[in-house]
Amino acid sequence: MLRLFLILLFLLATTFLGGVVAVGVAPYYYYNKIITSGARFEWYAVNRLKPELITPAGITSIEAGNDLNGDWNKFNFKNQIVPLPVNNPFYYISPLFTYTKKDNSTQLGVSIANTKNEVITNVYFLESIQFPDISRTQQLFKFPIVKQILNLKSKEQIWQDIFKKDISNWNIEYKEMVYNLYLLELRNKIFAFDILGFSFDENNHKGIINVQGRDKDFNYEIVLTRRGNSINSIVITTSKDNPEALRIRNKILTEIEFVASTTALSNIIYQEFKALDYIKKIDHEGMLYLISAWSHKQNDNELLKYCIRFLERGTRNQYQLENIYEYMFARYGKTFATKKVPSISLKQEVRLKLETEIEEIRLAKKEAENILKMEKEASNEMKKKPTVKEDFELIIEKSRQNMQKNKKKVRLN
Repeated sequence: MLRLFLILLFLLATTFLGGVVAVGVAPYYYYNKIITSGARFEWYAVNRLKPELITPAGITSIEAGNDLNGDWNKFNFKNQIVPLPVNNPFYYISPLFTYTKKDNSTQLGVSIANTKNEVITNVYFLESIQFPDISRTQQLFKFPIVKQILNLKSKEQIWQDIFKKDISNWNIEYKEMVYNLYLLELRNKIFAFDILGFSFDENNHKGIINVQGRDKDFNYEIVLTRRGNSINSIVITTSKDNPEALRIRNKILTEIEFVASTTALSNIIYQEFKALDYIKKIDHEGMLYLISAWSHKQNDNELLKYCIRFLERGTRNQYQLENIYEYMFARYGKTFATKKVPSISLKQEVRLKLETEIEEIRLAKKEAENILKMEKEASNEMKKKPTVKEDFELIIEKSRQNMQKNKKKVRLN
């Protein structure tokens, strides 16, 4: 009997100790399963897990590209103020438009080419988004103790850790596990695309995400900056084999500013355009001012019409006009061209429409000239005819002459 009691006591003790060990080991097991294989549990489930989301590429410190040639100026597009070359013989700027008919939206950007007309850098301006609230996306984050742990972290610390914290290590404290899973959820929300890696630029407090692009000769990066609860971002593509492209990229990343866009800015920027010398209005600088003004009032196509008219009066504006013509055609079904510019390369349907519009303008101008000519001839004819006063005086004079003749006849009789 005593022997049986001792056996039962041993089994209970073993079970109790096993439970304690299991409780201690379980969090490490679950955490490791989540970050290595994307395992799903009732209290936390990863929608998608890529190794690139676990370990950042590192911390970078981008230095300003101050050794670039020519003049540069800052222009305000939507929510971004970005440095661009102007009156610069080394670089040429072209606008980039992508129109989506489904939601009537436009993706705006600029392209920078060198003297060989080789595109070396593209910049696309993205809309601001709100910092995601994930407090209720996972059951884990709803527990009071977890909320307390997360509330100890500042927004700035969370923002930086999204881009620079390695969460691959499982041999950590429970509270750090919770925080790491919170970061993983944020990465899933913010990095909603195929990424190659990500890092944090400590000099400029920007997050940088490397993504896969269509052109293997370019690096594609999404650059993000936090302002309060807003995340502002741009996409920048950089030629891999061009040292100038890297310097341009560095200049843009170190000098770009983010501001709130308002329609009032459109009128202010347009007034700045009007103050330019004529030679600048018909060059790329004037184009940048008008597109900048339009970016704050994107339903005002008059600003782009002005841009077309002034570019058509200048020289070496073919690439700039091509992009604007094709965008206007995609959105409005017209190019709004006013004159034929040589060496323009357009899609066939856009070219036909452009030529039709120019021919209509020519015929309308010819008709106006004919009308003006007819009116001038009619005016000359009117000048030849006597006025009412002259007619009246002529009648009086004839009457007087007739009376004189009648008097002479009476005397003869």
